[in-house]
Amino acid sequence: LAITVAGTANNKTYDGTTVATLSALGSGGVLPGDTVSFADSAATFNSKDVTTASTVTIAGITDAGADAGNYALSNTTATTSANITPAIVNLAGSRAYDALLDANAGIFGTAGTVATGIGTETLALSGSGTLLSKNAGTQGLSSLGTLALNNGTGGSAGAASNYQLAGGTETVTVTPLAITVAGTANNKTYDGTTVATLSALGSGGVLPGDTVSFADSAATFNSKDVTTASTVTIAGITDAGADAGNYIIANTTATASANISPLAITVAATGINRVYDGGVSATVTLASTGVLAGDSLTYADTSATFANKNAASGVTVSVVGITESGTGSGDYSLNSTAATSANITPAIVNLTGGRTYDALLDANAGIFGTAGSVATGVGTETLALSGSGVLTSKNAATQGLSSLGTLALNNGTGGSAGLASNYQLAGGSDAVTVTPLAITVAGTANNRIYDGTTAATLSALGSGGLIAGDTVSFTDTGATFANKNAGNGKTVTIHGITDAGADAGNYRVNASAVTTADVAPATLTETAIPMSVAAGQVPNLSGSLSGFAPGDTRNNATQGTLVWVSNAPVPAVAGSYAIDGSGLTAENYVLMQSPTNAAALTVTAAPAATAVTASVYGSFEISLAPADIATPYGVGSADDHGNNTGNARRDTNPSAGNRHLSDFTGHLPLKVVGAGVRMPPEAGL
Repeated sequence: LAITVAGTANNKTYDGTTVATLSALGSGGVLPGDTVSFADSAATFNSKDVTTASTVTIAGITDAGADAGNYALSNTTATTSANITPAIVNLAGSRAYDALLDANAGIFGTAGTVATGIGTETLALSGSGTLLSKNAGTQGLSSLGTLALNNGTGGSAGAASNYQLAGGTETVTVTPLAITVAGTANNKTYDGTTVATLSALGSGGVLPGDTVSFADSAATFNSKDVTTASTVTIAGITDAGADAGNYIIANTTATASANISPLAITVAATGINRVYDGGVSATVTLASTGVLAGDSLTYADTSATFANKNAASGVTVSVVGITESGTGSGDYSLNSTAATSANITPAIVNLTGGRTYDALLDANAGIFGTAGSVATGVGTETLALSGSGVLTSKNAATQGLSSLGTLALNNGTGGSAGLASNYQLAGGSDAVTVTPLAITVAGTANNRIYDGTTAATLSALGSGGLIAGDTVSFTDTGATFANKNAGNGKTVTIHGITDAGADAGNYRVNASAVTTADVAPATLTETAIPMSVAAGQVPNLSGSLSGFAPGDTRNNATQGTLVWVSNAPVPAVAGSYAIDGSGLTAENYVLMQSPTNAAALTVTAAPAATAVTASVYGSFEISLAPADIATPYGVGSADDHGNNTGNARRDTNPSAGNRHLSDFTGHLPLKVVGAGVRMPPEAGL
């Protein structure tokens, strides 16, 4: 069965091609109940451009199916029509936030050229639309406004008639506006930290009408110290506010500058009390409560001066030239002067005096200076002192005062006069040097008999200079005669005199003293050896000498030659006669005859046959030579006072017993010849 196939084409949106699609392809000639399907090889618009009822050519029609063989297609092509509607252009653009709603063509492509999405075709876009919101972000258009598509240019030019904006998806990416934030730092007074504050933090890039605020996490000076135009670093810059999201901050930090001015503090002075010194110089301590923690300041001044020099309470002190040093120095401004007050207390006058021990406790003003004037110890100032104090002890030593008594300071006189009101005695170290009283110790030496030594003994040792009531005793280490020899009124030196007793320390004694005493001669006893001879015999007289002090001998203690003589008559007659020693003298001795000498010679009657041809009146105990002895004395005789011996007796009384050479005054010299004595011829013997 011959049948005709017809098709229905689908309308389409412009896609830049002539390709068409069919919504139906069939034939009304197919009998009911038969199964036949139809296909084509292509369906093509006669133009790719937008149009209404555009012819569509269907080519390559074929059939298929169970009953296809029962039919013969009378046509293998067919035509129909369909519409090509404009393609929708979706606009996508971007711009930086500008606080406006405009979406001008330029933001959707380069130089107003937009891609259509159909192949490589491009169109020109003109006009301006309206954004849904001014804010940064992906915004749609609330209105296309005057946006219009225009034919493109160049090799990829599209026809504007093939496109439309209506119904498209338009988006504009509004990017945040990059802005730079700057700050203005406040000047500040030094506070010991680097913390800074800002008077302003903002950006000139914020568009009018936008609400954006800025904050920072910290603003810091580069130094805590006082300076001009110190750099301030602003850190952690952020923004906020209704329009903050429309901006991007190009900087999170910024710098500014500001001044740190010194912190004004008040340095206060505290006056230090001092003792009157005759000047106005003062000392103070300086301090301030305004110094910040972490700083440590010390203060100095060029001078501190009392209003006047005199002792008083609350005397004004003026302080000048106050300066600072230490940690934080230079970060503060301070007063250069200050005023305070302090007390000038009276200077203590230490009394120093001296007097000689007098066993009293008084310390009158006169002992502390000349005519009651005392040195104050302050410069050359002097004061007058009156009254009397009391010593702690009467004894010689450096004594303090147990009481000032009536001692009082008075204004001085003359060029160096001091004011008594500037001084006080109370609290002083007062000392009186009580010097020992010089006394003379004298002694009385005992007379004694010569003993060959210079030793002396005392019967008394003392001094009339002791003050009544004092207990002092005296001793010596020894007393000696000037020499050992006998004599009257001999000098005795007393050595090592010292004192002792409760009050001994109050005296100064002489270490030695001189007195006199007598040294009587000691006695030497001449003792004859008893003997008996017959009348007419020559006796050999002899004896001994005793009584020498230790160390003395006949040789060193006597002068002359000891001879023994008898008072027997010539010619001798029987009887008892004396034998006496003679011829010696001694400085320190008196020579005496032993009582036995008076009858030491016994003369018995001479034998009848014996004739006496010569008599011997004396003999020498030693051999004599002319060089040894020359004496003007003859031999002594006790028989009478005549001149028969050639000597005259000093004592003409025969009973006086002249027995020694010293009892006679020589008239005729004797001459020693050999071992004997030659009587001078003038003697008539």
